Amino acid sequence: MRCAGGVHLVGDVPFEPATAFGRTWWSADCRRLYWHAGDRGDRHVRLFRMDAATGKVECLLEERSDTHVQTHPIRYHAPNVLELSSGDIVWWSQRDDWGHAYLRAADGTLRQLTRGPWLVRETLAVDERRRELIFTASGREPGLDPYLRQIYRVGLDDGQISRLTDDELDHEVTVSPAGTYLLDVASGLDRPAVSRVLDTSGEVVADLETADADDLYAAGWRPPERFCVKAADGTTDIYGVLYPPHDLDPAAGYPVLDNFYPGPQVKAAPVRFPQSGEFVPTGEAAAMAALGFVTVVIDGRGTPYRSKSFQEHQRRDPRRTAFIDDHVAAIEQLAATRPWMDLDRVGAFGTSGGGYASARAMLHRPDFYKAAVSTAGDHDDLVYQPAWGEKYFGLPAETDYRARSNAALAERLEGRLLLIHGELDDNVLPAQTLRFAEALIRADRDFDLLLVPNADHTMVVHGAYTTRRRWDYLVRHLMGAEPPAYRITPFPLDFGALADLLGG
Repeated sequence: MRCAGGVHLVGDVPFEPATAFGRTWWSADCRRLYWHAGDRGDRHVRLFRMDAATGKVECLLEERSDTHVQTHPIRYHAPNVLELSSGDIVWWSQRDDWGHAYLRAADGTLRQLTRGPWLVRETLAVDERRRELIFTASGREPGLDPYLRQIYRVGLDDGQISRLTDDELDHEVTVSPAGTYLLDVASGLDRPAVSRVLDTSGEVVADLETADADDLYAAGWRPPERFCVKAADGTTDIYGVLYPPHDLDPAAGYPVLDNFYPGPQVKAAPVRFPQSGEFVPTGEAAAMAALGFVTVVIDGRGTPYRSKSFQEHQRRDPRRTAFIDDHVAAIEQLAATRPWMDLDRVGAFGTSGGGYASARAMLHRPDFYKAAVSTAGDHDDLVYQPAWGEKYFGLPAETDYRARSNAALAERLEGRLLLIHGELDDNVLPAQTLRFAEALIRADRDFDLLLVPNADHTMVVHGAYTTRRRWDYLVRHLMGAEPPAYRITPFPLDFGALADLLGG
């Protein structure tokens, strides 16, 4: 095996594949093996280190919580852990409610390096000569969108923080193997990506490339509008984006689509220009705007990148409906200053967690949501992955999963609902949708169902067909129009080339 920092091995981590989630790695010199292990529900998490020469194992750090422990703001990322040549460890923790960097000295003492009502996003590198940690963070600068990453450094000894970037863009950073340079790809909702190389003091070493989006604009694309409104509690700020319909006529009225993804492990609303390196599970909002819908994507309470207590809002909601109330409150506030948003024609759509949420919106607020398309929905977390549901919502003995399931509200369905699921989905099993469908049948409710042969959770197989069915369903039942005859050209799939890429 080629030894290098970051090479993943399989470790004993209950309920989770350690390799896939970066829970096990070698030190840069291959003399020490680290691994991160959690118990059921991730309430007790430990960091271990083994000396490769002697086999000696020691527990370096422990985190405990009455709810859950994270070691990175996003669940499926490798832990925010860095090793110094001295044996000191930089560790990320939410122990004071906000995610911050801590220094674990070789003698076992732990000291907080950053603090305050803002979030350390990635611990990138340690400049050992200057004794400084390089990291990204969001929410630290007053008046700046709290989801935009800026680059900082903090002294390991004096705790002094310096900001290396000074703009209103989001910075995606990759560190060079030696830790001496930063590849910074900066972008905003209306700013194509700008790539450059920085040194660890923030000086520009080389300007690499600025993306050209002229053809995209020429095709009629317009950036979405970023907004901040109040949650259903009337106090908490929540953020999102609004995609106005193409060729907007302010005197007309347009149906509204809520492109759901409620978290709690990833956010939904983009902050970067399309195709600039940002993952969001709500990538079809712009297409819906092109069809003539006002489309919104909202990060309500219960989503990440804020405080731990903000993320845990859904855990404290016994019926898991408060996040829908946040969406309704947000849409109503937006419509108050945008009379072209027709709140008599509001629909929803989403995939996976968004499939659950779009169906649940129909059940919880049938007065507000009139049509929805739910794709690959995890409609009952009691029979979904325990490493996800039990982490964020609690163990079965302490959480009423039945009340949180969509089947429990099946009799409340009033509008038009299309359920789509892939036959070979090995993430959210097709049984999830079929169990929900049976509950709807028992409640004597009308709905539509599409099972897609050979499709998995990504819905790549037959994706063009399911996309057309989703578009057409919402056009028919919210616009009241019959779609024209058309066909979406499927993306060419070369399974032979894919097998070669994946090693056969």
